[in-house]
Amino acid sequence: MSAAQSRRLPARVAMLIVGLFVMTVGVVLITRSDLGTPPISAVPYVLSLALPFSYGEVMIAFNALLVVVQWPVLRGRFGAAQWLQLVVGTVFGVFIDVSMVLFTWLDPGAYWQRLVVLLIGCVVLAAGIVLEVRAGLAMNPGEGLVAALALRTRREFSALKIAFDVSLVILATGLSLAILHGLVGVREGTVISALLVGLVIRVITALLPSHEG
Repeated sequence: MSAAQSRRLPARVAMLIVGLFVMTVGVVLITRSDLGTPPISAVPYVLSLALPFSYGEVMIAFNALLVVVQWPVLRGRFGAAQWLQLVVGTVFGVFIDVSMVLFTWLDPGAYWQRLVVLLIGCVVLAAGIVLEVRAGLAMNPGEGLVAALALRTRREFSALKIAFDVSLVILATGLSLAILHGLVGVREGTVISALLVGLVIRVITALLPSHEG
């Protein structure tokens, strides 16, 4: 790391933390819409309804599992970046529970109201991801695992990301039907968020000035 990058480190850490918090606000807004959850949080959400643990606590454990899975994938390349993902995943889980408390009051009734909350959540989630990426310090464990698989298989990140998200949705659906005896956490909002968040990220990125480091 250069001297200039070192001087910018506190600002980048702050950007990462803010980005993670904004991301969790987006995730919680989508969840509160009662139209589904984003693919990356679908499995933890379903499990949190079946286990005596909070949404955020299950998210922390799930993120830790995603980091551990990277070890046999990367083998000798498993290093500091993966351990940093563990920290990011833990902070993300804590922020999930904080955001859930902050938005306890939110309970949209009519379908159009839930749809508005869902769309706002998608925009907020996208904004948080942009901040996380621009901080340039660490990936969240979900993206980290996809990046590890892309490195190992030499396939495109985007293609593997789609396959990963679809796998999570299928797993969450199976768990919901098997444990909760109904479809919970996976609905049209899951598909909408999967499609819309990436588009909003592109729009926000195009509007923001370029940056270095």
